Amino acid sequence: MSFTPPRPQDALVYYRKAYEIDSKNSFAALRIGQVLAQDGKRDDALKYLKVALGDRAKNPNVSLEAEKTLRQMGAL
Repeated sequence: MSFTPPRPQDALVYYRKAYEIDSKNSFAALRIGQVLAQDGKRDDALKYLKVALGDRAKNPNVSLEAEKTLRQMGAL
């Protein structure tokens, strides 16, 4: 999300499409979870962030970012 200013809602459409195509796409799950968390949609965000967190073996950086977001939310 490197737009200036950030436009997470615009990006959310594409992350959702990527996740729809590949439900094992932990990067898309991470970004969806982060955008939803920013919007205050905690329960929905948790679902996606937990998917990203669970992919530590294949994508350790994504998993660490998901863990960081979950900690900020007070969910860990």
